[in-house]
Order: sequence, then structure tokens, then C-alpha cells
Amino acid sequence: MARPAIYASKTLHERWMSEKFELGLVSVIIPTYNRAGSVCETLDSVFRQTYRPIEVVVVNDGSTDNTKEVIEQWHKDRVRDEQFRLRYFYQCSQGAPAARNLGLIESHGEFIQFLDSDDLLMPSKISAQSNMLSDRRSDKVAAYGNWRFFSRCEDVIIIYKAMMPVNEDYPLKEWLGANKFVPLHSFLWRHDDIRNLGPWDESLAADQDGEYSTRFLLSGGKMVFCLSSWVYYSFSNAPGSSIGADVSRQAFESRYKVISRIENELNIKGLLDEYSEALSMRYAHLAKRCALYYRDIANRCLKDSKRLSPNGRLPDIFTFPFLSRILGLTYKQRLGRFIRNTFSIPCRDPSSNWDFEPIVTVRTLEEVFTIGNPEVYSDDA
Repeated sequence: MARPAIYASKTLHERWMSEKFELGLVSVIIPTYNRAGSVCETLDSVFRQTYRPIEVVVVNDGSTDNTKEVIEQWHKDRVRDEQFRLRYFYQCSQGAPAARNLGLIESHGEFIQFLDSDDLLMPSKISAQSNMLSDRRSDKVAAYGNWRFFSRCEDVIIIYKAMMPVNEDYPLKEWLGANKFVPLHSFLWRHDDIRNLGPWDESLAADQDGEYSTRFLLSGGKMVFCLSSWVYYSFSNAPGSSIGADVSRQAFESRYKVISRIENELNIKGLLDEYSEALSMRYAHLAKRCALYYRDIANRCLKDSKRLSPNGRLPDIFTFPFLSRILGLTYKQRLGRFIRNTFSIPCRDPSSNWDFEPIVTVRTLEEVFTIGNPEVYSDDA
């Protein structure tokens, strides 16, 4: 294992990825912070990949638990594999984007796989997607595949219904307007495309992966769906979920900044009219999310949503819109929360694409891998 290295934040901006890479090598970049309890399962999911060669670049972002010792022990316990190597780096706590930037600087692969330290890859994921990218070398594409939420509850693992893929013909429009989402580790990227895309924005407190993916699409990149690749996304990361959701002002300002940046870029490219309705929906979704916490940000989003709406009115994504008009969105949302809490009514958002319907409960990672195989399990079965 490589000797830990500490990088100052400014160093990340003075260095960037080398033009050179090892043909066929996949670099799996794992930022981690206080994930001693889950990082080994994540590393196991990489080690079980049918694809080789693989290098894992773990960047410990200032953990205060025993993450380092756990990773070292995991590395010692693995069967020696010359086609699988692990490199470990440490940096003072600077956030996941800075950790990913350091991982990219230290990577050597032709392909790049981002992976958070509580998420999972299915064994054939990298193999299927690398084959797809190899067949489309002339295109600027990123491959992505099927995904499900999962959650750990004591000694069991709960698996949720699979999510629908994004429409490849209109990925950015659907991403914005339908409030759709593809988890970062679902993608496999090419080294050259990532290098040309540039570093992750370390100033963003939230929605960094959304900014990164939309930046790729706005630069002319395409998303191609790989049916035979699967990943699992930890429920604690679920956008808008009550578990692990960042509802700080900084996080909501960051999300607003990302949408505003996309709007500005589309305007520069002369595409704002084409995407105005989708952006209007995006601003409205954000207003709905932050109305309970920051009325001023919600009102700003509603104003932008109306400005971009083709008919000058808010999109039809709000339940009981007459209450929003009478009470205002913030007080309507607070009333809804009070009623749900008082009468124990589950929160159902018809405008949301998150389907948290549990489909099966298992006990081992091996069982998760079996469920992730579409030839073994189908949601329609």
C-alpha cells in the first residue's frame, strides 16, 4: 500500500491528470470519510469484478475513525492478484470533490470509475461498460446502467425497486425537467473525456455530481445505457430522503447555483428557449424541497420558475396548488408536514421519481449480487 500523502487544496489546482494512461486499465476512485463500517463491502464489490486490470485509488478525506486501519487490513487479507492493485492517500478534510480530484490526479487508467465508500458495483458492471465504450471509441460517451437503492438495517440488507433509465434522446431535458437522476457510480468514463472536462468544483456543498454530469452533457457528451450493468446506491445518499439529506442553507444555495450555471451555459449556447420549460420545472422542484427551511431561496426559485415557464405560470408539480396560492408555498408545506406528523401519513410526492418500494430483504452481500443479475431476478417477475 502506498505511503499516505497530504495535499493542500491549492495543489489540486496546480496539477491535473496526465495525458498518458495505461491502455485497458480501469481506475476506481473512492473518496471516503469515516466509513470504516462500510468501506470493506465497497472494496469487496470492486475486487469481485470480472474485469481486470483494475487499480483502486482510495482517498481518505480526513477520517477520524479507523478507516485507514480497516482498509489496510482488508488489503492484507486479499488473495494476491497482480492485475488488482490498491493505492491509498490521505488529505486533510476538504470534501468529496477535492478527494475525487486528487484521485483523478493519481489515476493511471484508460477508464474512470467513481465509487463512494458505501455503494456497490455488481461483478460484471465494469466489464460490460468497458466493452461498450471500446466499441464506440469515436464518440464522446459515458456508459451507465441499471441501479437500485439499498439500505442496511441491523443484520439485514433491504433492496428497493429498480429505477428507470434516462431517455438517451433527450438526457439533459429529462434530467432537468423530470427531476431524474443517475448515481455517479453507475457511469464508466474515459480518461480523455474526464481530463478534458476538468476538475470537480470544490466550491459546491451539494449536487456536485449533478453539476459534473450536466457539464459533460453540455460539452457535447452523450450517455449510453448498458442493460447488463448494475449498481446499488446507498439509501443514506438518496436525494430528498430524510436519511442523510443536507438541508443547510449552504447546500440549497449550492443546488441553486448549479441550476443557474446550467441556465447561463444554455443561454450562451443559444439553447435556452429549447430548455426553458425543463429549467422551470427544475427551479420549481428545488423551491418545493427548500420551502420548509429557507423561504427566501424558495421564493427566488419560484420567481425563476415563472420567468422561464412558457405560459408564465408555475409547473403543475405541486399537490393542492390552491393552498400554495392562498397560504404561500412555505406555509402550505409546513401545514402538510404538521398533518402528516399528526396522523402518521406517509409522505407521497407524485412529482418525484424516487420509488422506495422494498422488494426483498437479504442477509449477505452474495445475495445482493445475485439479485443484481437481471438474468436471475426481474422486477416484473
